Amino acid sequence: MLIIKEETNYSHINHSQNVSLNKDKENYLQNNIKKLKKINYENSEERKFGSDINNITLEDRTCLNNLKIPWVPVYYSEYLKDILRGLKETEDYSQNYDYLLKFQHDINDVMRSILLDWIVDVHLKFGLLSETLFLTIHIIDRYLQKQKISRDKLQLVGITALQIASKYEEVCVPELTDLVYITDGAYTKAEIIMKESEILNVIEYNISFGSSLKFLELYNIMWNMDVELFMLSRYFLELFLVDYLMLKYKSSLLAAVAVYIALVITKREIEDSEIISLISNYNMKIIKRCAKDACEVIDKAEKSKLQAVRKKFSSEKYLQVSKLLDF
Repeated sequence: MLIIKEETNYSHINHSQNVSLNKDKENYLQNNIKKLKKINYENSEERKFGSDINNITLEDRTCLNNLKIPWVPVYYSEYLKDILRGLKETEDYSQNYDYLLKFQHDINDVMRSILLDWIVDVHLKFGLLSETLFLTIHIIDRYLQKQKISRDKLQLVGITALQIASKYEEVCVPELTDLVYITDGAYTKAEIIMKESEILNVIEYNISFGSSLKFLELYNIMWNMDVELFMLSRYFLELFLVDYLMLKYKSSLLAAVAVYIALVITKREIEDSEIISLISNYNMKIIKRCAKDACEVIDKAEKSKLQAVRKKFSSEKYLQVSKLLDF
């Protein structure tokens, strides 16, 4: 929860100013305390970058953005540019997106998709945070770019990456016993522990990165998307995670493309597409070029044998947005 209380020094304010300040504070609290109490920053089911942005209404956001008095917590909007710049730096880990063709010899893109579809299902069963899923897949790809493995160890890499991501993102981490059980006893606790150490060494303990989900949440903060548009965009991002074709694109671009396609599907105004271009800093030619590949991934999702993402987003918790594409 990125709400920072400013420690302001009032020693330079004289007594008359203090009286005026206290009156302003009293008036402010009387007029706005009910609104502020309605803003729930805790107990959210999903982790949100900086805050629970889905639960902040437009009225709440306006109230927070208008806070000019020094004793009131600072809203995070003033840090957005710095956060965005920092995320863009971490997304620049050059993804060797053709590593399965040039580096790995015993595994292919189909095997990767099968593994990640299973990871999505396991992640859902454990009830883990959304960012844990994105980080898990990021760790898997970075490890496979540098370390050759046999196909019989691919699932071990996947479940271990989930363990590492959980330790980084979660409060309650899945037990090793549960991880062994979910793999149907294919690997032992000792193997998972050893693989964890190996993966961390290969990726040089550099775990943090700017995921497409984080960029989507930032775009949401900057633009105030409605819940359906945000959830549909999230659905597309998770489809992109599973498909090897989309690995060549940067996280920030994938988030912009997901929103753009969601806008087209929900038949929003053309001006909205121009807004996503503005806040993402990608021109529409780049967004549309990436959108062609993205549409291929989305179109084949319905008939694919890998249905974990579609099934997940067909539930009421996710507003059944995957069903919007059922024709």
